[in-house]
Amino acid sequence: LHGRCTDAARTLHGRCTDGGNMATSMMDVADNPKYLKRKVKSGQVNADFDRGDLVLTYEVEATVVGDTGKAMQTERRTHSERLRVKLNAHTDVRAYAQMLVESNDLIPNHKVKHVEELLQALKDNLLDERQRADSDSRMRRELEKQRKEERRRERREQKRRQEEEKAKLEVANATMSELDEYVERMYDEDTANRIHGASMILQLASEAGNLEELLENDAMMNTLSRTVKEDYKKSVELATTIMKVFMSLSTFSQFHSSLHGYQVGSNAMQIVKWELERFTARAREMSLLEQIAEAQERGEDFDPRKGKKRGEPVDLSHERSKTKKLQRKQFKLLFVCLHVMINLSEDEKVERKMAKRGLVEDLTNVLGTLQSSNADLLILTATFLKKLSITRENKDDMLKFGAVTHLVHYLGCSNATLRKVVMSVLFNLSFDPAAREQMLELSLIPKLVEHLQHKQFRAGALRLLYHLSVDDKCKSMFTYTDVIPYVMRMLIEFPSNHVAKELAALAINLSLTQRNCLLMVQGNNFRALVDRAVKRKDPLLLKVVRNLARWTLSMQEELPDRLPSATRGGAGGAEGAECEEGAEGKAAEAPSATEMARQELAEANRKGVRDPGYKYRRLWENHVQELVRLMRSAESPAVMVEAMGTLACLTPSDLPKGTSFADVLLEHDLVEFLHKHLLPGFSEDDVLLEVVLLIGQFSLCAAAARLLANSPLIKLVYDLLHEKHDDAEIVLQVLFTFHRLLRHADTGHSLLYETQMAKDVCDLLEHRNGVVRVMADTVLDQIVDHDEASESALTADRQLARRAGAAAAGPAGVSGRGGGPESDVLGLPGEEDAAAGAAGGAGGVGAALRGFPALRGTLSRMVRARRFALRNREWLEMLQQEDFDELEDAEADADLASPVPGRAFGGAGARGYSRRSPLGRSDEDLDLDDDDDDD
Repeated sequence: LHGRCTDAARTLHGRCTDGGNMATSMMDVADNPKYLKRKVKSGQVNADFDRGDLVLTYEVEATVVGDTGKAMQTERRTHSERLRVKLNAHTDVRAYAQMLVESNDLIPNHKVKHVEELLQALKDNLLDERQRADSDSRMRRELEKQRKEERRRERREQKRRQEEEKAKLEVANATMSELDEYVERMYDEDTANRIHGASMILQLASEAGNLEELLENDAMMNTLSRTVKEDYKKSVELATTIMKVFMSLSTFSQFHSSLHGYQVGSNAMQIVKWELERFTARAREMSLLEQIAEAQERGEDFDPRKGKKRGEPVDLSHERSKTKKLQRKQFKLLFVCLHVMINLSEDEKVERKMAKRGLVEDLTNVLGTLQSSNADLLILTATFLKKLSITRENKDDMLKFGAVTHLVHYLGCSNATLRKVVMSVLFNLSFDPAAREQMLELSLIPKLVEHLQHKQFRAGALRLLYHLSVDDKCKSMFTYTDVIPYVMRMLIEFPSNHVAKELAALAINLSLTQRNCLLMVQGNNFRALVDRAVKRKDPLLLKVVRNLARWTLSMQEELPDRLPSATRGGAGGAEGAECEEGAEGKAAEAPSATEMARQELAEANRKGVRDPGYKYRRLWENHVQELVRLMRSAESPAVMVEAMGTLACLTPSDLPKGTSFADVLLEHDLVEFLHKHLLPGFSEDDVLLEVVLLIGQFSLCAAAARLLANSPLIKLVYDLLHEKHDDAEIVLQVLFTFHRLLRHADTGHSLLYETQMAKDVCDLLEHRNGVVRVMADTVLDQIVDHDEASESALTADRQLARRAGAAAAGPAGVSGRGGGPESDVLGLPGEEDAAAGAAGGAGGVGAALRGFPALRGTLSRMVRARRFALRNREWLEMLQQEDFDELEDAEADADLASPVPGRAFGGAGARGYSRRSPLGRSDEDLDLDDDDDDD
């Protein structure tokens, strides 16, 4: 701050000097100047993002004033000054801006907010640059790490090749003629000679042409098998050399049967188990040595060792080096043994025998206990587990011994091949729900999301994520990761015409959860997704769009009723009120049915039938026309089904403002389109189901329902109920469509009184599917309400007709009861005509009922009778079954108590109770006496 104040003082001094020079120049040209007037005006404050400074612009105005007080000469100059600022991530921008304004005269106080905004912009720019620099630095470090790992791997590989070449040079060229000499060396007591003999045999086995002759040498094979069985615990190098000979032989399947005779697989399994036990023992020993070394450093007397080693100082570096050398030898031996075992396990019987002897546990221990840095051994072990994981028993063992935990651990390794194999094993295990649960507990989803960024792991990660997304419990966990943005971007930018099945399947599963759907529709992703699905005609992408439409539908179903009164009232709503108005003498003022339909459509279009609580009303309005055109032009049934299903999930709130379902039906001639697909034998069952769903959704709009009622669609849907009676899903959706149509007066009357729908729905009360029975019962409740309301409206119409007839008769004494000869002679309307005319003026109920005078009020009684008969029959069957069960129990008790032949059971023992049926009658009244043979 002191430095800034000093700089400011120097700056002001310089300005005064400039002002003096300007004044001197003016005095030279002016006559009789009296004094100099100087004025500094502040200008703009800008930010220099390249250098991270503030640039201040100001203007210096110098005026020479004469003796008279008038300005003799004025000169202005514009200057700029750079104000250095120091910003970091912890800078308080507001306080720093206030301090700069207070310490600098060139910045007025009213520009504090502007300076604060500039400082914030400079701070954000600085942090972005640092973040980019950190990201670049991190990427450079990762690349450098990978290069170092590659160089280290290359050095190890080069060293291994050099050792092999050295070993080949040290060993003389082996020949088949000296094979007996090599076998004799296997009996030598010196381990080095035995290893040399085995090495010579291995040199012969490295050539494929010698394998058959070596296998036919029974003495050699027995010697190798006996030696490895007896001495594998004494010399790791000898066991490794002999097992390499067996590995060369096991490469060819035709030699497997002969190798089984020499117990090669059994010996390999014993070696693997022993090396695992020795590794565990060495690990415990190293842990003990570390504790002893720490105690010796502290001067404590702690040494549980026995014998001569007790009290000796511990050299940890030497012990660790010794352990490392032993582990390298163990890893080579384990690799060779596992290679022999995986070759021999081509036979399913041999694989089952190995599994019964604990192969899965051994492989799991190789992954978990060893924590090997030998990538080849780990890859081979994971490959073996992948081969075993296709059977249920082995899969259960893997879950039992915790293989999932070790496999997930190796997903973070640097070896790409190992990660691919691990993903394959996890994919095989992910078919099991218990395995998926373990993967979720180990936070596998975030690790798989990271692998999506790499092309080589993307396919495996997608398959695994798809399997994890099958469970409902897992779907919600995807919300808290970055998988949804990645999936949406891959769906939109997929290079092929149709997206991959794994990717589409994952998106479909994710779109079944509300939170995931909320993330999917954010930004421009939803519009791009729908545009791609419609343009490419991809059925899997359209299924994702359909799930999103179901989500918006569920969001609206959770809100209060959004439909206008004309669609909510049903048969007993608006029509009943109109009948009451007609009864009060206001029928003449009521509009006609056509005029009322127009008014309802205009009101629905004006209001948009939109609920203020629905937040996604503008989500679909740009895609409705595209989906309708796709549905009409689709050549593939799968595309048509998904397009229909999406439209069937939309409501009037999803349509463009001022548009209703009636407008959509008329504009695209959908009535004819739906009629064509409802014709018998024209479409498949999937298309028929979606057509029924679409008709039911269109019935939400009263005007659209009238268009449907005036077309053959209602009759075809009714015929579909008979044609597809065995298809429970179609029957259920047809019932739901009936439920929607019964919400409107005119469509409900046409459906009830022009078809035998009520009788058919009563028959569905005995359907084998429970959901269909429940839906049928719901529709019957609606039928009863509708029919009773129609009967009430008819009664009101008759009362209105009587009043109208009495008023027309007047004082002439004509009877108020119309319909007689007098009324015909006088030209007065009869009772039915007056009722129909009054009802027609009162709205649409009477006009709709005019053609069905005989059915009004009878449907509700018929439904009640059928329900009563069905419930009574069910109760009787239940009662009979209970009686039969009690009779059998009583007979069994009687046989145990008194096994006398010919003793009859009955009387008070069998019928010594009196139960009342739902009809108010006892069992005797129902004629269910067990003694009557005619029952």
